[in-house]
Amino acid sequence: MALPTSVPSFWSDGIEKLPDNYYTENQSVCDICKEDEAADAPDLGSSSSDTAISLTEVVKISSCNHIFHAQCLHLWLSDLVQSGRDGTCPKCRRVLIQPHPTEHMNQDPLDPLQLTEWRRAVRAEDFRRLQEQLHHMSEETLRQSYELPRDDTRVEQEETIRRLQEQADHLIENILHELSRDM
Repeated sequence: MALPTSVPSFWSDGIEKLPDNYYTENQSVCDICKEDEAADAPDLGSSSSDTAISLTEVVKISSCNHIFHAQCLHLWLSDLVQSGRDGTCPKCRRVLIQPHPTEHMNQDPLDPLQLTEWRRAVRAEDFRRLQEQLHHMSEETLRQSYELPRDDTRVEQEETIRRLQEQADHLIENILHELSRDM
């Protein structure tokens, strides 16, 4: 079976709508915007040629069963297809839309500035989370250094601090890898 060639054709057959409260009911978040109740994305309103998409609408991709805010998924796929690339699932990268070479020219365009601002906001949120994790880790390191028995040798204390710093470095490396993969 041939893949859809545009976002509207994928939208009509490739998704299943879920209840708006899906994320709060399942205590999870959208993997694109990291929010649960409403999408942290520009309001598409009537910019879509199909129908307006609400910020709270949640959809499941039929082919891979990954779940996202409809708004976030629509922006993700539109951006890829408008640039002439295959539209892929943000989580597993399964190809969902294969546009014809000129297909992206005929689509109802989204404001590129809107998409750029949205990407910046998502990256800013990722960096804010990284900053919070590092702050928590530094507090934990300090707390653990105070809990070291006072009869430990200086070498043992330095080894404990070095191990905690390695854990922090590993966390930073993983997060930066994830961020660079999504850019």
